[in-house]
Amino acid sequence: MGLTTLEPTASVDDVCDVIARDGGVIVKDFIDSELFDAIKADLLPELERVG
Repeated sequence: MGLTTLEPTASVDDVCDVIARDGGVIVKDFIDSELFDAIKADLLPELERVG
């Protein structure tokens, strides 16, 4: 069984309920591609170093 996917309009309570039940959740379009790219650029060197 995979993680539940919620729409970006889901309430915080709904997200928290799914996390409590399943241990995780996917929220569609939670961050935009620009922020994703910035996070990836920050983390990639560390992941490559330890990987």
